[in-house]
Amino acid sequence: MLPPPRKELLRHELLSEADYELVREARLREAEAAARERSLPLGPTIALRFASFASAWVAAHERLRARGRSEAELVAALREANALIPDGPELVAAVLPAEAGDAPDPAAVAAGLALEFAGETVRAGAAVPGIARFALTPGQVERFRQANIQVVVASEAPGCALRVVMPEATRRALSRDLP
Repeated sequence: MLPPPRKELLRHELLSEADYELVREARLREAEAAARERSLPLGPTIALRFASFASAWVAAHERLRARGRSEAELVAALREANALIPDGPELVAAVLPAEAGDAPDPAAVAAGLALEFAGETVRAGAAVPGIARFALTPGQVERFRQANIQVVVASEAPGCALRVVMPEATRRALSRDLP
């Protein structure tokens, strides 16, 4: 089972290389299953992947596994992971270009995103390039959690103007993240 939701990944929560190898296969399987319901294609060349503490925890360990565990890598892995962890009533999504094709700039896409639901529009803040943060009010959280409410992800970014309906399974998964 993945760690419980948290707002920040701390250094002491990182496993040693040996300990991570013991749980790696199971954690990757869990993360891949969660990613399937937390990913939203925005077209043929770009997608959103909504993050959680658990996905950031796995990403930090995989980065350290690939790049080594120097002090600089530890700091960078924590910084990157923490940029993805939702802080309170917000949803955080990484903008991921597809492997093939000419994808629009992820930073521009992140800055131009909005969630539309129940008469609400929540524009993304994009303090980190390629990461969209949707801060919701308590009332918006309540409306987002309503079963079968239609949520539309809209983009006004150059080269990526679109409106995509979020699948109900994705909305349910994201609802579980909200306090």
